[in-house]
Amino acid sequence: PFSGREEWELAKFLIENLNQGQISCFLKLLWVKSETQQQPTFKTAPQLLTFMDALPKGPQWRCTTIETDGYVTMHPVHLIWHDALEVMKHIFGNPIFANDMEFDPYEIF
Repeated sequence: PFSGREEWELAKFLIENLNQGQISCFLKLLWVKSETQQQPTFKTAPQLLTFMDALPKGPQWRCTTIETDGYVTMHPVHLIWHDALEVMKHIFGNPIFANDMEFDPYEIF
């Protein structure tokens, strides 16, 4: 949904550092609307959020609490992980990696 890396970096910065009201104020600045600047394809904060929601999602993080018999911990032990099958589906289904995949075995000397 973004026109290039520059616009993606701007969008990422805005989402990570500003709330919707602040993003709307930023997008109303004359500097952003200036003819000399390349204007972002998103014009409002809700439109930016829609663009971000349209990005492909990767595998979901999961969390498992590990119970230990005979060993008491002060805090619960959490294992945070991805499902390996979901990761493989994501990697093999992502066109970014299409030209970097090798399926034939080879020996490295």
